Amino acid sequence: MLLQAWATLVQPYRPPADGRFASVLVPTADFVRTTWMLRTAAAGGRACLLISDSGAGKTACVQRFLAERDPAADMSLGLNFSSQTSSLHLQRALEARRARCLLCV
Repeated sequence: MLLQAWATLVQPYRPPADGRFASVLVPTADFVRTTWMLRTAAAGGRACLLISDSGAGKTACVQRFLAERDPAADMSLGLNFSSQTSSLHLQRALEARRARCLLCV
C-alpha cells in the first residue's frame, strides 16, 4: 500500500453552480481527511465524532457528506443545541422526524 499526503488528494476549487456565497466550499487537506473518516466510519457501520478547532469546516463537511447519501436508505436531521435544550426537546425532534419519514414511505 502506497501512502500519500492528504494535500495531494485535494481537488481544485470549483465555484458553486448556484453562485450563492453560502454554497462556497474550498477543499483543503483537512476537508479531504474528514470526508475520508466519515466515509470509512459509515462503510463500517460505525459512529464518528469530529473534534477540531472552530472554523475548521466540520459542519460543512458533514452536511456535504449527508447530502451525498441516499435519502431512501439514510435519514438525517440537523439539530442546534443550547443551554435551553432538554432531553425531551431532543426526543420530540427525533420522533417527529422519524414519523415524517415513515409517512413518506
